[in-house]
Amino acid sequence: MIKKILKIRRFYQNKHKTLSNAELQQCNGRILMEFCGIELPWKKNKRNISCIPAGKYNAVAVKRYSNGRYALWILDVPDRSQIMIHTGNFVRQLRGCLAPGREFIDIDNDGIIDVANSQSVMDELQKHLQLGEEFKIEIKETFVRERIVRIPLIGAKKLSMKRVFGLKL
Repeated sequence: MIKKILKIRRFYQNKHKTLSNAELQQCNGRILMEFCGIELPWKKNKRNISCIPAGKYNAVAVKRYSNGRYALWILDVPDRSQIMIHTGNFVRQLRGCLAPGREFIDIDNDGIIDVANSQSVMDELQKHLQLGEEFKIEIKETFVRERIVRIPLIGAKKLSMKRVFGLKL
């Protein structure tokens, strides 16, 4: 019987990345732990370059074939395989998976937000989800996409560029 659910709430996306917050809960709603996550941006579910499609999935805690390290394998992702939550700090380390962390920070000063302390999050997840343990994952999009729009300035003849987050103008 499934006793735990990992709820992932995406809140921001641009051309480089998707950011989220996550809670591992018991089925009664009791929060066991919280963390943040980073993924690739949405690119029509294309393999190796797109984030995980929003939805509800079954998952299992496993050791990765590639390196023997603990990971969470998300099962039955449409048109994808080997989609996992695994250690990683930079979006460039991902090929369609999610990397968890304790905080968002630009670790390498490249202007792209990363996640810090990914391994400590995986260690904590392993305390709550033992190898072989099955659980549910729910990924919801609550984010706003960053858009650059032209807004006419009052009394001005030219248009200015302004960053707008999810505003419909």
